[in-house]
Amino acid sequence: MKSFFLKVINSIKEWIKALPGRLGAFALKQLKLFPGRFKKGMKAFGAFCFKYAAFIAIALGAILVTGLILLIPLKIFYRDRLFLNTWVNSDYCAGYDRAGLIERCSEKLPGTKITIVLEGGITEIKAIDYISEFDYTGVVNSLFEIQDDTPFYRSFSKKRYHLAPDMLIKPELNELWEKLTKTNNETDYSYYFSAQKGCYVFRDSLTHVFDKDKAYERFLEAFMNLDEEIDLTGEEYFYDAEPSDKQAERIAEFEKIDRFQNAGITYDMGDERIVISPKQMCSVLKLDKGYPMVNEMGSFVIDEEKISELAESIFEPYNTIAKDREFETISGKKILTSSEDYGTEINMTAEDNYLKYALRRAVSGDDNIPERVPVYNLTANNRGLNDIGYDYIEVDKEAQKLYLVSGGECILETDITTGREGYETPSGLFSVSDMQRDRFLIQYNYSVYVEYEIKLSNGIYITDAMWRDDLEENDEGTVGSFGNIELDTESAKAVYEAIDEGVPVIVYGKNEMI
Repeated sequence: MKSFFLKVINSIKEWIKALPGRLGAFALKQLKLFPGRFKKGMKAFGAFCFKYAAFIAIALGAILVTGLILLIPLKIFYRDRLFLNTWVNSDYCAGYDRAGLIERCSEKLPGTKITIVLEGGITEIKAIDYISEFDYTGVVNSLFEIQDDTPFYRSFSKKRYHLAPDMLIKPELNELWEKLTKTNNETDYSYYFSAQKGCYVFRDSLTHVFDKDKAYERFLEAFMNLDEEIDLTGEEYFYDAEPSDKQAERIAEFEKIDRFQNAGITYDMGDERIVISPKQMCSVLKLDKGYPMVNEMGSFVIDEEKISELAESIFEPYNTIAKDREFETISGKKILTSSEDYGTEINMTAEDNYLKYALRRAVSGDDNIPERVPVYNLTANNRGLNDIGYDYIEVDKEAQKLYLVSGGECILETDITTGREGYETPSGLFSVSDMQRDRFLIQYNYSVYVEYEIKLSNGIYITDAMWRDDLEENDEGTVGSFGNIELDTESAKAVYEAIDEGVPVIVYGKNEMI
């Protein structure tokens, strides 16, 4: 039985191997036979046509006559009516005669709305409010003349027409135009304070002038055509005009204030680079009727009280001492931790004084102010909003695990023992304050030899625990250390050799979870 199945399998394999060759041979054979078969087929078709030529001619003639018989009534019906598939002013109007189409268009006109788009805004009007008389007769007759000149065989294709009546315009349309295009001739400033942007922006409408006459021609043409939208914001409706002497003075003023608000005072904050924005620069200026106050020397006047407020707003996120902070652990847990002695503290007196100095240079027109590294009272392991950085130690008291993180990646995970009940290891954010080798650790009236001693800023130690045969779990608090973080000697050595003093240590348990 086994040999039988082997024969079957081998036969199938041989057939599959031969399949491409067989297919190729079959295709080649068919190609060779094709010319003869094609010639034979055409000969048969010719014989068929010759044999039944009379019958085919009669059938084709019958179809042609039937088509003509059917088209004649359609031609007669649509002689004075709109063809099939005809749309007028977005309405389907096939079959309408002249009077019906005039009535249909006249009924729709009162609801026609026109949108006028200018740089100053968008206005929507009802066309009928500005038309005293209108008549669709002329345009409807013209449409039917076009249809009369159109071959009937094209009557089935889709056709769209936009018809506007002959009309008389009310004077109110010109009044509307004047109202919409009225300019504020009292304003001769070339710049203004933008509440949205929080700084001064250039008003180019005094030199980039709206061509009112050209725009009005287009406005009137579009209205007479009842266009749905009249857009007059294109460049073709503006021209550049030479500024007057007064406007030139205002332009020079804007260039001066623009240099100030874009002076680009920059701070190197480590991971981040802060450039004081135009909005922040303008916030320290003293104003007179909404414009920068100028002293007798022609310089902008700085409100020094606001300099401290600006400095506080810039550096407050970086002063992290004694602040709670959210932190995502290497295992993906989110915790809330705080520290009394770890973090960054910027010398605000020094930075207030520097900011005053930099702003004075900006007022004088200096746009080459060097990048500033702040003066620190205290620095963390990393400069930036993330002051913990990317090299640190995590201690998870709930999981009884220590994680050594380098470059944002966990390079060591090891079991630990933390404090037993009554001697709980405190949670928080600390830093490594001291590192020693081969020491006797003395605590609570006992001493024990350790090979690796890492002291944290809160007085707790990370040490090897060679006296422990097993780093037992500490869930119930019945076993554990007297508050220290204990781990096996090999792991303690790896941690000791990988870190330096100042490295942050985050200790957390159930209570710190978010």
